[in-house]
Amino acid sequence: PEIIFSLACDSSAHLLAFSGVPPAGAPVKVQDLESGQLQKLDPFPGDDTIFAVAIIPDEHWLIGGGRNGEIKVWQRDGKAWRRGGILGHHKFEITDLAFSPDGRYLATIGDDDVVHLWDGTRLDHPQQPLTTYPALLGAWFADSLAFSPDSQRLALTTGDDSICIH
Repeated sequence: PEIIFSLACDSSAHLLAFSGVPPAGAPVKVQDLESGQLQKLDPFPGDDTIFAVAIIPDEHWLIGGGRNGEIKVWQRDGKAWRRGGILGHHKFEITDLAFSPDGRYLATIGDDDVVHLWDGTRLDHPQQPLTTYPALLGAWFADSLAFSPDSQRLALTTGDDSICIH
């Protein structure tokens, strides 16, 4: 059986992306919820476990982050997804990532205990984060994040149920 680490649905609820550890095959898959078609995305060279996935609201970009700290990009071309490039890096594994609802920002968090905010409008080439800040909340480091519906705030949570709003 497959172990699922992350699920992401596009804003129109037509696509479901998921990542995990399959017995064989790609670490990231996309299911078209209307047709039922399942596509295994081409892995990156030296690819490893992908812990988090997100689909940008316009449905043309999928981002994955995992064990090696790389932020991987796939682009939708018609109904097929093709491997893009590496957007950027964390020093250690990526634990969560999310697009803002307006698609302008991508937030990533990793075991390097920082949050990076990226330009979600230029995913077709590598970039440096727009801003970086520590992910320490009290005695715990944040491990998951989510944007507010208006894209103006970013919430971080930790294993002890602490929440921080930026």
